[in-house]
Amino acid sequence: MAMERPEAVEVLREILGECDGSFLMNSVSISPVGPTKAAGSSFELKINCSLDDYSRKCIGAVIERHKLAMKEIANSVIIYRPRT
Repeated sequence: MAMERPEAVEVLREILGECDGSFLMNSVSISPVGPTKAAGSSFELKINCSLDDYSRKCIGAVIERHKLAMKEIANSVIIYRPRT
């Protein structure tokens, strides 16, 4: 099951509420994964920010509830639904 755009928006809202300003975001994007941008595409949430242990735990709690995965690349966090 892919993460659809409305779920990606909801995850972002939950992260902002859960972390309550514990980290500063430079930018946020919700982008389709894969070559097509068709309706029903899978989306990923990318947050450009630096994380500390506390904010990592806050984000972790949200992605666990939604059964998502997270990877950190440089100063970005990418949240996505892993393929099963």
